[in-house]
Amino acid sequence: MPDLPDVTALINFDAAPGVTNYFHLNDPVYGLLDDNPLSAGDVWADVTPYLVSCSSTRGANNSNDPVPQWDAGEGTALLRNDDRRFDPTNLAGPYVEAGVTTQVVPRRIFKWLAFWNGVTYPLCTGFIKWRYGYEGPQSATATLQLADAFSILSTPQGTTAPVGAGETSTARVNRILDTAGWSAADRDVAGGAVTMQATTFGNNALSDLQVVNDSELGELYVNGDGDVVFRGRSDILTRTRSTVSQGIFGSDVANGELPYVDVEISYDGPRATAVYATRVGGVEQVASVYDKYPVGYSKDGLMLQTDAATAGWARRVMGMSKDPSLRFSSITIDPRANPDALFPQVLGRQIGDRITIRRRPPGGGAVIEQDVFIRGISHEYGPGRRWLTTWTLGPTVAATFLILDDPVQGRLDDYKLSY
Repeated sequence: MPDLPDVTALINFDAAPGVTNYFHLNDPVYGLLDDNPLSAGDVWADVTPYLVSCSSTRGANNSNDPVPQWDAGEGTALLRNDDRRFDPTNLAGPYVEAGVTTQVVPRRIFKWLAFWNGVTYPLCTGFIKWRYGYEGPQSATATLQLADAFSILSTPQGTTAPVGAGETSTARVNRILDTAGWSAADRDVAGGAVTMQATTFGNNALSDLQVVNDSELGELYVNGDGDVVFRGRSDILTRTRSTVSQGIFGSDVANGELPYVDVEISYDGPRATAVYATRVGGVEQVASVYDKYPVGYSKDGLMLQTDAATAGWARRVMGMSKDPSLRFSSITIDPRANPDALFPQVLGRQIGDRITIRRRPPGGGAVIEQDVFIRGISHEYGPGRRWLTTWTLGPTVAATFLILDDPVQGRLDDYKLSY
């Protein structure tokens, strides 16, 4: 078994910028590679021989907010460009239509795939901004700055008469994506049960989606394959990947724990002891506990149907945020330490997956253990056969660590999921 996966880098040089016909394995059109000259069926070009390095990040990069903020995914790919194949002024290059029109233009789609033990893992899909470097007379590079589907969905859209009163957050997300022209094949929407007010689509699609997700307290992100993912609360609390730990990371490798490079541990004060929430057209609702030094958090513009539902939202957020919390906030893994065990983890884990971390502090004493959700995923691949993966982490229970054999925090099954 090799110590690194095989990687593939693909660019769509044929579709109009912004079109969401992503690469789909075995698809008769969108699964085709390297059939130049470019034509309507020749969608993807394999640029792997020119790939020097690649990095990507997606999900929530700061999981300490009372309500996680789901950021646009970003990435960078560095390609060799010594023969000017990625130069838009080179009309003799391979990515030119009819010999006169370059296909090297902004907002083409880039995809980064990894192959390990017969399994394909899509790691990053993004729209391209081109940057060029010239290191010498015979040496040149093209840097691809990548932004995921959120960059397309942030385009303004027109307003309509109010529609969709009483529909669930799942139905609302699908309505927004349909209105934005986002393909049904490029989304994964499930588990949203909170009912919504009617909408006029007054914002861009991304802003509308974020309001729905905040109202639901769900997850909203773009996965490595370029799909827009929305997971409602019920999906987070019922799907196996979020309710059962998908791996135990610690220093006891001899007994099956998976090694890591580093974990970041933070001990923060309350994230919010007073929550102020307002729905569109409603009255501000407040949930608070006594705190000598109160920490406030406010959210307006929620699409909840009633003030009572808004008050429940405020209580839920306050309940998740009112206590100081010692927590694992990130973990960094070098999968080359145990490729067979770690590459399926770093390549296959998704946002919202549940994992377990065990930390044995210097000097002995109790083992600190916590189950956490993966909230953000970053990969770095580059020269020297380097691969590092970092996961941003968020709590699965409100401010509780399991300390093995502790009479209070060593007890199991006393805590209900709070998010």
